[in-house]
Order: sequence, then C-alpha cells, then structure tokens
Amino acid sequence: MKSPGSHISESATPSLAVASFLVAAAFAATGCKPDLGAPTSLVTGPRLLAIRGTPPEAAESAGVVYDALAVTVDGTVAAPAITWAQCLAPNPPANGNDVSSACLTIPDDAGPAPTFMATVPANACMLFGPETPPPQKGQPPTRPADADTTGGYYQPIRATWTTDSGDPLLSFALERVLCRLANAPVDVAGQYASDYLPNNNPQLADLVLDPAGIAAPIFTAGQTTPPPPGSVGAGQTVLLQADWSPSSAETFLVWDVVSLSLVMQQESLRLSWYATAGSFEHDATGRSDTGSDTEPFTQNSWTAPTTAGPVHLWTVLRDDRGGIDFAEAEIDVTP
Repeated sequence: MKSPGSHISESATPSLAVASFLVAAAFAATGCKPDLGAPTSLVTGPRLLAIRGTPPEAAESAGVVYDALAVTVDGTVAAPAITWAQCLAPNPPANGNDVSSACLTIPDDAGPAPTFMATVPANACMLFGPETPPPQKGQPPTRPADADTTGGYYQPIRATWTTDSGDPLLSFALERVLCRLANAPVDVAGQYASDYLPNNNPQLADLVLDPAGIAAPIFTAGQTTPPPPGSVGAGQTVLLQADWSPSSAETFLVWDVVSLSLVMQQESLRLSWYATAGSFEHDATGRSDTGSDTEPFTQNSWTAPTTAGPVHLWTVLRDDRGGIDFAEAEIDVTP
C-alpha cells in the first residue's frame, strides 16, 4: 500500500483515522506488535508535521492554496520539494476512515514545490459529502458520506516529500468542503445556507518561555526577524505558553439531530508540541468546545536535555473544523 521507507505523518485533519488504518494494516500483515518508541513530540529526523489549506473550508470550484511544515533536526525546511495530489476517490462510509487506500497510488497533480494551488472539485459534495452518488453499472448503490460531529465533509489532499536521503514522507490533509445541510427541513437548510460562516484558520500569536517569570517571547507572529532564542539550563524544566488570537475559537452553526434544530457550537483548539530534544509533559494540549473554556492560550512543561546546544521547537494549532496554523522557535540549552 505504500512504498518502502515512506511514512504517514500526523498532519491530516481533523482526525488521524487514515494513519490508524494504515498502521493497523501493517501490523496485521506482519503479526507484530507496535513498538511505541519515542513520543510523537520528539523530532529525530525529517518529518511533515502539518499541511495547511488556505482557506481551510471552501465551496465547490473554489481555489485553495496549500503549504506544509517540513522539518529536520536542523530546523524548518524553507522550501521543501513536495509533490501534491488531490484525491478524488471517496472512501465507502462503512469503512470509517477519512482517506481511501486508493489515494495512496494516484498520480501526482503538481510539484515538486513548497505550495500547491488547487480547485475544489465541482462535484466534491457528491464525492465526499451529503449528495447521493449516481448509480454505477454493475455496482451496488452507495449512500452519501456521513458528516463529522461539526457537520463537516472533507476531501483528502496528498503531499509527498522526498528528503535528501531519498526517503519519501507521505502525508494527508483534509480540506473541508462547504456543502448543503442534509436531512433537515427545507426552511432550516435555507437558514443554514445563509447563516453558516465557513471556517478560517486559527492564528498563533506568540510562544512564551516561562510566562510566570521572565516571560521571554521565543515566537511572535508577524515579526520579520524572529526573537532571540530562549535560554534554559541543561536538564531544567520550564513552562511554555502558546497564545492565539481571540477569534481563533470560532462559533458556527450545527444541525442538532437530537433537538432537530440549528445550534451554535464553539470550536475546540488542540496544540501539538514538537522539539528536537528534551521532553514535554504532554504531546498535545488545548481548549475544549465548552463555552466556559475560552482562554486564548495553552501551557505545557518542557524538560531540557542534559546536553547543551540548540533545540528547535514547533507548535501546530488545529481547530476541529480542519483549520491549522504553525510556528517555530529555538531554545539554547546551556551547561
């Protein structure tokens, strides 16, 4: 199903069902138990940490620009040579996975290039959404896709980064497709179409080292020159805080199948932490979708390695409608 040495990254949004499916298939074939190894937050070689679509939710025939966070132990790769493909093969709803295995073998559409300009297919809501696909001769009828808990439908985008060692790193993003509201009265569907606001990417504002003490910013959005690296003693445990814009946790309309009404829901935000050395208390932190959990920041503890030297650090912010933002920082570990 994939070429030798290729990898499935954690960048697919809003879930990692495809990665779970592929890993499970591999272990079923070999009869081996997984070696959990190092935490996902530890970067020990080239990785694709995230793929971002701008905008993260688009209507059929609308344009989207994709970029990626490609990293190595030496930092972020400025212009990774990525080949890109739009997957037009829907996964049967009964399979319960976001990405069809057929998406692994389709030819590339563009690249190698660090970005990809694409157009959402004109029939995306039929391929991946609530519109019933036309019957195929000799095939049993298929039903429309199921929406996720936020009412969303997603088209897979494949990115393949061939590193300097020749090892292809394979990753998927899930572009949210703006489709009509299904299984609702006509007047409710009309209200949804006029009042629903498509998703925007969340925006990381800064990353602060020791927010309760020296409060040193090690990343600030919009700065052309990055802040100086933070300084942490070898083996020291410090607190890190990631802040995002107050508008990042958006509210949006959802069809509630229990009350049979349109309700407003708040996005949850999840921040994944990565570093080339040391260890985090948690691989991911964030805020839930409850109305009381509104603080625009999250914190995590990081323990520096016992060896002095520079450490590269990344944060990837995701909302539960497929939006993404990411940032890079550097910390100097002193003896």
